[in-house]
Amino acid sequence: METKRGPISARRWVTLAFLTTALTFSYIDRYLIAVLIQPIKADLGMSDGQIGILTGFAFAAFYALLGMPIARWADQGFRRTVVIGSILVWSLMTAGTGLANNFWQLAIARFGVGAGEAGIFPTSQAILADIFPERSRASALALFATGGSIGLFLAFSLGTLFETWWGWRWTFVAAAAPAPLLAAIAPFFLPRQQRELPHEKVNLFLAIGKLWRNPHFRHLPFAQGALVMLIFGQAQWVPAYFERSFHVSRLALGTTLGVVQSIAAVTGIISGGFLADRLARGSGPIKLAMFGIGAAMAPMMVLYTTTRLPLGYSMVALSVFLLSLPTGPIASHLQGVIAPAERGLTAAAALTIASFIGLGAGPAVIGGLSDIFERYKHVESLRYALLVSTPLAACWALFHLFKISRIIDREHSLGSINL
Repeated sequence: METKRGPISARRWVTLAFLTTALTFSYIDRYLIAVLIQPIKADLGMSDGQIGILTGFAFAAFYALLGMPIARWADQGFRRTVVIGSILVWSLMTAGTGLANNFWQLAIARFGVGAGEAGIFPTSQAILADIFPERSRASALALFATGGSIGLFLAFSLGTLFETWWGWRWTFVAAAAPAPLLAAIAPFFLPRQQRELPHEKVNLFLAIGKLWRNPHFRHLPFAQGALVMLIFGQAQWVPAYFERSFHVSRLALGTTLGVVQSIAAVTGIISGGFLADRLARGSGPIKLAMFGIGAAMAPMMVLYTTTRLPLGYSMVALSVFLLSLPTGPIASHLQGVIAPAERGLTAAAALTIASFIGLGAGPAVIGGLSDIFERYKHVESLRYALLVSTPLAACWALFHLFKISRIIDREHSLGSINL
C-alpha cells in the first residue's frame, strides 16, 4: 500500500510541477502582448485605448465567461481533458495573433487566447486543493502561482529578444510552438479523476446562487479583482511606461523588467504561501494579504513619480514582491470555505468576477485615462493614468479584505466554523 510519504506524496509534486509548467506557458502567451505594445501600436496605428481593450476586455471576456461552464465540466470528472484542451486552444490562438492585420482581427485572437486559458487556472487549483492537505495547501497553491511569474519573465525577456530578431508577428508564433508538446505529455502527469464526484447534475445558476450565499464569496472575488487590477494593469502597461518615460530600449527593458518582476513575484508568492500556512488559524492569512497590498502603495507611488531609472526598477521589484504576498493566502482561503466537489466551480466563479474587474477593466481603464490625459497635451499621459488608478484599486481591495477578516473573526468567536 502506498503511504503518504511514498509514491502518493511524490505524485503530488509531479502533478504540481506539470501544472506549474502549463501555467507558465499560458502566462507567456498572455503577457507577450504587453512587451510588444509599442511595435504593434506603430505597425497597426492604434491608440492607447484600443491597446487597453486588446490587453484587457478582449482577453478577459471569454476568459471570464467560459470559466464557470468549463469548471463545472471539470468538476464532473473531466479535469485532465480540460487541461489538455485549454493548452491546445490558447496556443493555436496565440499563433493566430501574429497573423492579425487590424484591431478586430487582434481582438478575435485575444478572445481565443482567453477562451483557451479559461480552463487552466481554476481546474489546476481544484486538482491541487484535492491532492494537498490543508496544512500545506497555501504553500502548494503559492508554488503553482509562481508559474505566472516565470511566464512573465520569459514573455518579457525572450519576447523582446525574438522581436528584435524576427519582428512581433513571428514572436507570437514562436511563443505558441511548445504548447502542443505539453498537451501531448499531459496524460502521463495528470490523473483521470481526483476523487469520486457526484453524478447528479446541478443547475449552474443554482450552484452559483449557493456560492453567493457564502459571505466569504461575496467579498473575496472583488478583493481578487482589485488586486489583479494592480498586478495585471501594472504588468501590461509598465513596459510601455518605461519605454516612453525613461526612453529605455525595448530589448534592455524586456530583460531587466523580466528579471526584476519575476524574482520579486516568485519570492513574494512563496513567502506569502509559507507564512499563511504557519500563521494561526483565523484571519491571520487575510491580514497578511492586507499588509502586502497596503505596504505596496508607497513604492508604487514612487515608481510613478520618479524620473530616475534605477529607482524605478527598484520600486517595481519592491511593489511586485508586496503585491504577490496575498496570492497564496487568498487562494487557500477560497478553497477552504467551500465543499470539495465545488472547488473548480468556486475558483472559476471567483475568477470570472476578478477577471472582469482586473483583467478586463484594469488595462482598459489605464489606457482610457492615458488617452484622456493625452488630449490635454500631457506628454506623460501614461504616468498620470497609472498614478490615478493605483490608489483607487488598492483601497477597493483593502475594503473587501477587511470585510472578510471581520467575517472570519465573528465566525470564530461564535464557533460556527473551523477554518
